[in-house]
Formats: sequence, structure tokens, C-alpha cells
Amino acid sequence: MFVFDAYGTLLDVDAAAREAAAEPGMEALKENRLPIAKGWRERQLRYSWLCSMMGEYEDFWELTTRALDATLEEHRLVSDNKIRDRLLSLYSELSAYEEVPEVVANLKAAGHKLAVLSNASPSMLAKALEAARISEWFDELLSVDVLKCYKPTPVVYQIVT
Repeated sequence: MFVFDAYGTLLDVDAAAREAAAEPGMEALKENRLPIAKGWRERQLRYSWLCSMMGEYEDFWELTTRALDATLEEHRLVSDNKIRDRLLSLYSELSAYEEVPEVVANLKAAGHKLAVLSNASPSMLAKALEAARISEWFDELLSVDVLKCYKPTPVVYQIVT
């Protein structure tokens, strides 16, 4: 069995900022797209690590939203609800990296079982993979939600075994 992470491995975490910045009326985002995308992802991961270290758990979507809010505040865009709402909308439906559909299809055609192990909740993960048009290739979607802790906590990887 091949087990993949979802966000940043299968799903392009920069796609939301890139796509939103290209839309009309998003000039403020366009000027800061790269640092916002990077800061958002770094905070999202940091928040999950902090939760794990403190023995606390919050839904990954909540961490994702708080990470975006803090990043937008850093770039003085926190009051722009149009940008915030659009980024969150696009993040819930990220595209897969260009090579992913072909790779997972080839692995599946070769007879391999495929799974995803993610920090996302089961519903967030299922929605994301469906939106990216790659859900059909996976036999199992595994979420840290069952343990209420995040990667890289060692016990999370036992979900796979």
C-alpha cells in the first residue's frame, strides 16, 4: 500500500492564493500572494504542531481558518472579508498538483492499494480529494481526527499499520 499526505503532497496548497489573486478585485492579494500563501501554510502547520505538543486538538479547518486570519492580519488585509472568504472557499477545493492524477492512476492500474493519511477531518479530506478529482483512486482516507492529535505525533502513523 502507498500512503500519501494530502495537503502539500497531493493537493497544491498555494493554489487558493494563486487562483484568487488572478481574479478581478483582488489587487491587494495579488501584491502579496506569495508571502500570504507561504505564511498561511507555515502557520497552519505550526498551529497543528503546537496543539500536539500541548495535548490539545481542534478541527483542522479551524486551524486553517485561524492561520489565514493571522496571516491576513500580518499583511493588513484582515478587514478584507472578500479576500478571506474567497481564499477559504478555494482552499476547501484545492486542485491536485499537475502530475498527481497520472501518478495515482498508474499506481492503481499496477494493482497497488492507495491511501491518504491527513491532518484534515474525514469530511474535509473527502471533499478536498473529490474537488481535486482524485478520490476514485484511493482505497482508504485516514484522518488524525480519530486520535485527536496531529502529525508528526508518532501514534498518528500507527493508523496506517
